[in-house]
Amino acid sequence: MGCDCPDVLSNFNFSYIVTNILYYTKDSLYYCYIIQLILVGYGYMRFGKGKYWKTLLIASCTGLLGAILEKICVVWTDHPKNTNAKLIYILLLLNEPCWIITEFAIPYLNMIKLNAVLAKNGQDILKIFTIIMFILFSIFRFRIGYLRYSSHTVFNEEIFHAHGFAFSTMAITEFVFSICILKKITKNFNTAKERGVHDELYDKSRKSSLTILLLIDICGIILAILSMFSNDTLEKVLKPFHCLKSNSILILAFDSIILKLDSKTHGFSTSSSFYKSSANAESTTNYIQSSQNINCPKNNLSNEKIHRVDIEKLGNINENPTTNIPNSSSINSIQIANK
Repeated sequence: MGCDCPDVLSNFNFSYIVTNILYYTKDSLYYCYIIQLILVGYGYMRFGKGKYWKTLLIASCTGLLGAILEKICVVWTDHPKNTNAKLIYILLLLNEPCWIITEFAIPYLNMIKLNAVLAKNGQDILKIFTIIMFILFSIFRFRIGYLRYSSHTVFNEEIFHAHGFAFSTMAITEFVFSICILKKITKNFNTAKERGVHDELYDKSRKSSLTILLLIDICGIILAILSMFSNDTLEKVLKPFHCLKSNSILILAFDSIILKLDSKTHGFSTSSSFYKSSANAESTTNYIQSSQNINCPKNNLSNEKIHRVDIEKLGNINENPTTNIPNSSSINSIQIANK
């Protein structure tokens, strides 16, 4: 039985490249992008095709493309015939847009969630903050690509530290979004409790959001801190957190599927058109907020049994505001589950 190592003795041809790229599926950081695309792609076809799921799918595709291009460069330069090859490293620089799209998809998805519940001024501030952090993150990522191209290697100590700036930018961005999301869902949850509305689905979505956001934030912070130091032990400790962070898209997709199934179990059905634009989300939120000011008995709202919330027909509901008014916590719960 041959050694468990890349084949560098065969003739350098297309078959050699494909065979060795397949060999590297044993690398968990590479394989995680493969399984992520498979599962997210299935979830996209099976459970939802809105803006949220399209973003998940695009991020999964770019992540796998980035991983493949990086492995092509590694496989190419591993062959003795290409020991002095330099031009191939340009792939590592051209590859950076794939990593930028994949990694920044998490803050973008959080922005989609927040846009659905923020006023116009809040949306503008959030958009400006996101653009600034995206530009900073892109600059740091292209610096990593340039260092890889100029030093003709995928990884060294300087590149390791360069990752620290990119990870730090992501950690700050995700932390800010997490605070905003947790503040909003906690406020809505407390409002529902004050009104005497018990919403089990919303409670589940709240706990789920807390867990997922906490997990992603912790991974981002650990990566940012460890990347600032040069130590062989720390570099090894960093690997599992890097792998977990690389599967953030898959974690969000799986969480969305669970909440969607929970919403169906509780008898809710939603229209995917609600997520086609943040403008629709804003108008719906404004309607809900205005409906809360209607002077109707508390018991009528808390005891209301809702079997279907069709966002496209909210305009018809407005004609009779005291009939079939969904509570805001239910809307927010379904929103997270069905994006």
